[in-house]
Amino acid sequence: MTSNYELRSGSPPDSGLSLPFLTLVPGDGASVATFGTFAGNETISSTDSRAGRIDQLQFDLNEGPCWDALQQNQPVVEPDVRNHPTNRWPAFLPAAADDGVGALFAIPLRFGPFLLGAVDVYARGPLHVSADAATAAVALADAVSRRILHRLIVHRDHSAPIRQLQRRSVHQAAGIVLAHLGLTPTDAYLLIQGHAAARDETTADTANQILTGELRITPTGDLTTEPHALPPSSHV
Repeated sequence: MTSNYELRSGSPPDSGLSLPFLTLVPGDGASVATFGTFAGNETISSTDSRAGRIDQLQFDLNEGPCWDALQQNQPVVEPDVRNHPTNRWPAFLPAAADDGVGALFAIPLRFGPFLLGAVDVYARGPLHVSADAATAAVALADAVSRRILHRLIVHRDHSAPIRQLQRRSVHQAAGIVLAHLGLTPTDAYLLIQGHAAARDETTADTANQILTGELRITPTGDLTTEPHALPPSSHV
């Protein structure tokens, strides 16, 4: 997978992706970072240096709210680090508190089966996130996830423009994904591209394997060779 540094066009992390989260969650800073094996560990957007340091702590220690949010596929909140500390992140929390962090709210970034990273909002004091704010932040994170996955795919070598003769196969495969999962055409195409990136092959190759039934789509959007998965459809 390409380095996330390329996603930033050689520039330091900017606030373009992270700043909107502070309009929804009453924190003091935010970051957007990739975590894990699919996209690597790197901050791609941050509102300030402390937000970036919080990410780096989690990269180095392999623990923290972003890891938990991604693994549990749900937001994770630590509302008051100083007055109500927990022991779930024994190395991370003391280091974060020493850096002036009073509370944390993390939202997973994922698209279908692809675990991409997390949004991390911190506050210097206690933090309360209302249900409405959390819902809005999750919706924004979904949009950011699509953008991150698209940018990762664009920077891979095998994301070169598809030849005209291959477009029909990709379109048909997207139709199968769309029909089985109820996705939009854009999301169905993005899912195929993501699988191609994960498999280190071209989008056309992955599409052809879906069409022939060599690869079958599962209800969660994964691809499998197992025959009990969702079969190819003739209606595209």
